[in-house]
Amino acid sequence: MLVASRTLSNHLILCRLLLLVPSIFPNIRVFSRESSLFMRWPKYWSLSFRICPSSEHSGLISFRMDTFDLLAVHGTLKSLLQLHNSNASILRRSAFFMVQLSLPYITNKIFRGMHGAEETEIDQFYEDLQDLIEVTPKKDVLLIIGDWNAKVGNQEIKGTTGKFGLGDQNEAGQRLIEFCQENKLVITNTLFQQHKRRLYIWTSPGGQHRNQIDYILCSQRWRSSIQSAKTRPGADCGSDHQLLIAKFKLKLKKVGKTTGPVRYNLNQIPYEYTVEVRNRFKDLDLLDSVPEELWVEARNIIQEAATKTIPMKKKCKKAKWLSNEALQIAGERRQAKCEGDSERYRKLNADFQRITRRDKKAFLNEKCKEIEENNRMGRTRDLFKKIGKMKGTFRTKITIIKDKSGKHLTEAEDIKKRWQEYTEELYQKDIDGSYTPGSVVTDLEPDILESEVKWALESTANNKASGSDDIPAELFKILKDDAVKVLHSICQQVWKTQQWPEDWRRSVYIPIPKKGSAKECSNYRTIALISHASKVMLKILQGRLKQYVDRELPEVQAGFRRGRGTRDQIANMRWIMEKAREFQKDIYFCFIDYAKAFDCVDHSKLWQVLKEMGVPDHLICLLRNLYVGQEATVRTGYGTTDWFKIGERSTARLYIVSLLI
Repeated sequence: MLVASRTLSNHLILCRLLLLVPSIFPNIRVFSRESSLFMRWPKYWSLSFRICPSSEHSGLISFRMDTFDLLAVHGTLKSLLQLHNSNASILRRSAFFMVQLSLPYITNKIFRGMHGAEETEIDQFYEDLQDLIEVTPKKDVLLIIGDWNAKVGNQEIKGTTGKFGLGDQNEAGQRLIEFCQENKLVITNTLFQQHKRRLYIWTSPGGQHRNQIDYILCSQRWRSSIQSAKTRPGADCGSDHQLLIAKFKLKLKKVGKTTGPVRYNLNQIPYEYTVEVRNRFKDLDLLDSVPEELWVEARNIIQEAATKTIPMKKKCKKAKWLSNEALQIAGERRQAKCEGDSERYRKLNADFQRITRRDKKAFLNEKCKEIEENNRMGRTRDLFKKIGKMKGTFRTKITIIKDKSGKHLTEAEDIKKRWQEYTEELYQKDIDGSYTPGSVVTDLEPDILESEVKWALESTANNKASGSDDIPAELFKILKDDAVKVLHSICQQVWKTQQWPEDWRRSVYIPIPKKGSAKECSNYRTIALISHASKVMLKILQGRLKQYVDRELPEVQAGFRRGRGTRDQIANMRWIMEKAREFQKDIYFCFIDYAKAFDCVDHSKLWQVLKEMGVPDHLICLLRNLYVGQEATVRTGYGTTDWFKIGERSTARLYIVSLLI
């Protein structure tokens, strides 16, 4: 851990702790007339310095640590300093270097210090220091080290000073305390009980007065990280001030694992699952239950049986191509290393490398044969799935997001709140005040048939992410007729009461990055995941609406229609382009791409259009009750947000009526 420092006055340094590897070091810029910098490294590090003049301030020298021979540090540093007309003295004791620089005086932008300064200079100093603190990120560890020429005394002030200071408080000390209180800083060398010789910093020439005027300030948030703060009277610093040292221990936050969605291993669903679910389905009241209660009972039965009988998907941490022989040799190699048998270790390591190369080659050959076979047989899903597994997929993790004002958010809770705020604004619509949520109509359409439910369930795609209930479509399909009966009863109750279960009105949004900066929420596409059981009801609604929609759509409409494509339209465009080129005529095409088209649908006009098309009030009422009072959550890399209400808005469900827009 290193400290990046900037001196603001004669002995004042603003520090931010940086976690760096030993071979990478920050620049330390010295703005003062005189300054002593102490640098210590383990003996096994090879370091030297490079000096270069600063272009920002006259007389400013920046120096950086690089990896060179440690023996050349003394001569190189001194010679470079002398080239810049600066007096340098270097003291080397073991791996400890003290470098004292005497630099030319920096003009009015930098203060000479707090000693003998005018009141206006002190005010300006605190204003400049305040500006630097305000631009320092709040998440950084802030330390301000310097000679303040102030005595804060031994009176304890909660959150700012301890009771182990030295002397009595003076006017400058009161000013420093007020500054610390405004910025939530604590004066660390007043917190620990020490002998007086470990407290005083400066001794008068006659030895009569000993004062504590140098302080290390730390953010209150990091108060517990300060282990001790005391002076070293015996240190040869070449100054009338004692060396002040603080021991800082930083404990990094342990990032907890976020709870992701439930992922069952659906390759081979055990027979015990179907037996248990079918037996428990027999006890359900399929006739007199309301939709919400019946769905909750069926959902709990499926979830409990799946959790009990179906294993979860496990991530394989070891390389998939490693054979048992390679793993056995790896264990023997590990044992030889622990025993210190270097010769046996080298032999086993060579064997392990040879066997792993052989296993990897055989693994890749086998996968290539499987890919070629899938391509030959036309199994495109398996083809691209295996290709994706072999090449790997890059997934962007949302680590930094900007808020409305452009400020970067890095904390997990702040990122989740921002996504919730953005999604609420995106999908919030003006609710029609003339419509009462939960309204029903008495003139009902013909009841739903079991054959419709069976068709809708079978047409639901496999290998699709589940919604808020965490129930994949495969868990319904494997139950066959038993699932059809239960879903038919639920859908029929929804059809009659026109009231949807709560889970069926919930959506889980997944942000998927598009083009542009990944820090802007607007550059993400929000995909909605809904319950697979609700898709059965939606497919039935889609089938009932189709007969009314087909009458209104023109023959040239190719999108969103089964059995139709755009081949004829593309052929016509190519023919027009060829004719225009043949007769040397200009041709113009206008392509319109609506931004967030589904998210901007005016539902009040949508219901009006449906009514004008002759769609029965019963179907319109079902759709309106589906979209009123919906809840949503956003799944991010730091977990999901809280559930929040959203008004009438378009989601993935609008594929039912999207062809009307």
